[in-house]
Amino acid sequence: MRGALQLFKSLEIEYIPSSEVRRRGPRSTCCGNVVQRLILKHGLPHAVIVLKTIIETEGNEGELIADVIHAISDLIRAHPRWVGLGGIWLEAFDQISLAQVRKTAKATGVQPLRDAIMTLLCVELDRILGPSKLPKPPKPPKPVRPKPLPKRPMSEARIPQVKANIELGLELLTLRKKAKFNNCAFGRMVRAKGFDTKHASDVSAMMNVARIYSNCPEIFTRLSWGAIVALASPTMPPAVRQDLEARILAGESIGGPDIARARGGPVTRTGRPKRQSDQPAPARMAAA
Repeated sequence: MRGALQLFKSLEIEYIPSSEVRRRGPRSTCCGNVVQRLILKHGLPHAVIVLKTIIETEGNEGELIADVIHAISDLIRAHPRWVGLGGIWLEAFDQISLAQVRKTAKATGVQPLRDAIMTLLCVELDRILGPSKLPKPPKPPKPVRPKPLPKRPMSEARIPQVKANIELGLELLTLRKKAKFNNCAFGRMVRAKGFDTKHASDVSAMMNVARIYSNCPEIFTRLSWGAIVALASPTMPPAVRQDLEARILAGESIGGPDIARARGGPVTRTGRPKRQSDQPAPARMAAA
């Protein structure tokens, strides 16, 4: 109990043995063991604040008793913001009678008595000092995510590729005309331009489509590449092609399977015309 006795001496508190409790008065206490346990468990600074809260506030010097000491210790540990107010903390206890609080707590019958005292002190301090815990700052609003732009319909998304294939087909037609229909010369000119000629059927399909539909966007913008290749095929009977074109211009949805059926040719299990490339690889410029 040496630490408690030294603390009592520094704070000018008289320690009285429990056998002489009858002569206890202001700034005196029998709670040497209680204070010693506070020092060991929570440290000397904590015990100093507890005792000063009692002896340095108006009218409370005589309340150095175990239940009050424990209640204030619990209060300080549970509500550090109040204690952190410094002198305001002690001024608040100038307005509180610890003797009256203890009497009221005892009348409630709540046990242990330290809990009842602490609860009543919390009510008083909340009235004097405001809430012991500051409200949490509101969470920042979640950033508003812009709505993703609607995806373009497939019928529109494929148009740029169809146009690119037709433009390549026009270039190939120009080269074909310069070669005067000499296949070897045409091949050399195509390779000199950097076109990939691994797929001769693709090159032929591009030229067929460009020859017939390069000036007909009302046709080629409404068809997939596979469908327009089938429509422009040299094997397509002119009457059937004209009928299909009229249906397309009238707004009817026409696909590769419809063109194959109209031509009377065989259709694969997936509905595509046999031997008709649905998406031929476009002729590409060779890498520099």
